[in-house]
Amino acid sequence: MFELFSFLFTGYVEYDSSHVYRGRRYHISKVHEPFNLAKMNGRCKQHGGYLVQIDDRDEFHFVVGLTAHAKGRGPYYTGITDEESEGHYYTYNDKKNAQYLRWRWFQPDNWHNEDCVSVEKTVFYIGLNDIACGKSGRYILKCSEIRKRIQIQDIVDFVAKQKWKWDGHMARLKDNRWTLRVTEWQARNGKRSRGRQARRWRDDIVKTKGNAWSRDARDRDEWRRDAEGYILQWMDRVS
Repeated sequence: MFELFSFLFTGYVEYDSSHVYRGRRYHISKVHEPFNLAKMNGRCKQHGGYLVQIDDRDEFHFVVGLTAHAKGRGPYYTGITDEESEGHYYTYNDKKNAQYLRWRWFQPDNWHNEDCVSVEKTVFYIGLNDIACGKSGRYILKCSEIRKRIQIQDIVDFVAKQKWKWDGHMARLKDNRWTLRVTEWQARNGKRSRGRQARRWRDDIVKTKGNAWSRDARDRDEWRRDAEGYILQWMDRVS
């Protein structure tokens, strides 16, 4: 519990560039210091997370964007390493094979026994870099447990779930009540004003399910299966 309150009250001093992606929060350490896998991953665990491990292409681009907007300079260390067997890359936190490795040009090269992996982005290249573990740098924390430990539900997640449930319920109504008529109403005359338009209630649903969303919503099981994709999209947009 002490570590939890330490993160809540001092974590934002130690970390910056906090963003949510797929329901998890990512932080970049502020201070440049010699990187040590065991030490930094232990510090991340105290804060309810672990050194970032990149699972797919979309997460890779998210992490690259995170570093691009971070204050200060890199390198930005990840939790990927090949320290146990050269060329066999795995995630330090759970010792599983690395899922996604997009290397920058001419990497990995194991120059002077490089066993760690950093994220790099310049005007010339973008990708992962084979780097020595002891160099001074910053690291990326992937955090998913804070709300579980303090038993607080994410308000964005809650709102998205309730909206999805309500839209499904509304689409299955058969008495043509005003709630459904107003949602699907289209103006016959006139034009919308110029400039960026105000978002309508159904815009997020149409983006996820298309214009036939109300027909699809009549299948209750299918609507429930599609809820997770909508919630992740909603959380990414408002984060």
